[in-house]
Amino acid sequence: MADAQEVVLHWREAHANLGDVPSDGVEAVRLRAEMVHLREEYARLIEEARRCARDLGVLAGSPPYLDA
Repeated sequence: MADAQEVVLHWREAHANLGDVPSDGVEAVRLRAEMVHLREEYARLIEEARRCARDLGVLAGSPPYLDA
């Protein structure tokens, strides 16, 4: 499983490559689809991290910064 930093690096690479291909070509469509997938993966990782932080807070007593 990828971590958030790795997902961001791949997204940036796909975004940079998007500027190097014709905007109406098959490669551009593939890159856009990959970017959507990476954005969804990033959101999933962030939600998972939030869930883990909440779970840890419940186990250890919620620190004030997790209650916001």
